Amino acid sequence: MFTSLYRGSRSNVDKLLVPRGIRELTASGHTWKSGEAVSVTNSNLTSGEASLYDPASGSLIMQLNDVSFSPMLDGRESAYMSHIYTQLTWKPDFRLLDTNEKLQQALFGCDDNTEAHVQEVLDLAAHKAPNLRVLEFNLVPGDVESLWLAGDPTPRPVRAALTEFRFAATSADAVLTAEESYAEWPAARGARFSVLDPFSKAFTVPAGSSKFDLVVIKWSQHEYSGELETLAGNLRSLTSEGGSMVFYDFTKSSPSEENRSVNENNSFSALQRFGLGKVRQTTGGGCIVAEVSSEQAPLPSNNNSVYIVRFSSSQSTVVDHTVSQLREVGWSFTVICINDESGHGLAELPHGATVLVIDELTRPLLAMATENEWTALQAIIQRECHLVWVTQGSQIKPTAPFKAVAHGVFRTVRAEVPMIRIMTLDVESATTASSGRNVTAISMALREVISANDRSAPVECEVAERGGLLQSAGSGLTLG
Repeated sequence: MFTSLYRGSRSNVDKLLVPRGIRELTASGHTWKSGEAVSVTNSNLTSGEASLYDPASGSLIMQLNDVSFSPMLDGRESAYMSHIYTQLTWKPDFRLLDTNEKLQQALFGCDDNTEAHVQEVLDLAAHKAPNLRVLEFNLVPGDVESLWLAGDPTPRPVRAALTEFRFAATSADAVLTAEESYAEWPAARGARFSVLDPFSKAFTVPAGSSKFDLVVIKWSQHEYSGELETLAGNLRSLTSEGGSMVFYDFTKSSPSEENRSVNENNSFSALQRFGLGKVRQTTGGGCIVAEVSSEQAPLPSNNNSVYIVRFSSSQSTVVDHTVSQLREVGWSFTVICINDESGHGLAELPHGATVLVIDELTRPLLAMATENEWTALQAIIQRECHLVWVTQGSQIKPTAPFKAVAHGVFRTVRAEVPMIRIMTLDVESATTASSGRNVTAISMALREVISANDRSAPVECEVAERGGLLQSAGSGLTLG
């Protein structure tokens, strides 16, 4: 039954399905002797209905309504099995570095050379999704060095949990040399080596591989400038939806003043024309990052109705100004106060709504919550509302540690009520000067939660805004 509710076919199940609840069960009361039954199910993504019938008489045996289940973690074997999580680490969220300015700001402080920038980009990608499937092309004649392996036999901790790594070149000699060179490297354990030509019009995904989450290309843009359309098409066929491509031009070893002025006819512009999304580049253009996105995926709109739940009826200049600015950028809000004397309280909050709470921009809430406030939070959770909870100064280097109680509370809630999406967003400052950055961060968080709900996808649980960049929490790893 769960199989049909999840993806309709037993062969499509790729996760362990754990029963979570049955809201209503109706038994017919008829005698059922055959021991066999026919199950007819109907799914609405997060739950479903199931009816059991006697195959002999056709009579109803049992009806189950609102049957729900929780898919466990991604079923890729050994993604985390040989690792121990040691601590949370914070890095800019790779998927949200969607402009040149954001990418270059995230790389500020790295060594001022293009390869160092590429290595940091790969670390950011691995931090965002540790169990990546990675394909690397080295298209430089006579060069067999791997950017992913980073010249170190010991794997970088942030890259140690990958699912698959494949190194490819266009020459059989180069592939054999690379395989021999990395044979004893622990970082290359389980790696595959292939002869692949990404410029071939008859190109196919390597046998035995699924699509890749990250494709890395080391090349010379100038040498292959006339074949970009074929390259882009082949790379799209290799890369999973939402996956990324990283292009490293080894001829641009430093972001010199000459390289800073990028010609409109370069690879950056060409990749945009050939259908890749979020194309952005480092200073000088030596590293280009692009993304494969679904052409039919609708962008979440700011016009979604969101409920702001206020836990305090007292006026707050910061909160009021933030709400006003969010409305100016297009958000439609219904404001509910749990202490509203007019009676328009949480009773108006619909099941499954998207809720924004920003009280902790100015004061700790959960660390000293009243019984009434705890009851209100419980009501939001019981209505299975998706939640963006904003704090200030509670993450990374906390300046307001009492506000950090929210993160512990919601980690527990996520484990106990996995069907709702809860994102905590910690902003660096809650002043008038920082309001623009805060509004941008809150808008992003709301769009992420709404989009994830529309796609029935997981959402980043804990995000922090620092210096205008959104950072995500990953786990520091040591080999187990």
